[in-house]
Amino acid sequence: QTMSILGYRPSLNHCCRCNKSVEDQKEMYFNIKEGGLVCHNCIVKDKEGCVKVSIYFNKLVRKILITPLSTISNATIPDKKMKELEKITDLYMAYHSEKSFKTDEFLKSL
Repeated sequence: QTMSILGYRPSLNHCCRCNKSVEDQKEMYFNIKEGGLVCHNCIVKDKEGCVKVSIYFNKLVRKILITPLSTISNATIPDKKMKELEKITDLYMAYHSEKSFKTDEFLKSL
């Protein structure tokens, strides 16, 4: 939510390269530098800077962006999915803020 407030909201509904909807994608890739999901057509052309993410990741991040922090703190997220969220969030925040954050500690404190 902080990155969204600062103007770095990731593109989660449309490809960050061509603006095509990514709603029906079976495989999803997130581009840290470009700040969003990349559609199948664009990923075939160039995977550079892209990290494969689960459909659950996309749904989870979308939910986090619209849910009050007090409600998020009560959510139960499976360990494997939490690790994926932490990894991508750390990379994304570090790249766009030029600083490393302790996202793991923050998310676990919620």
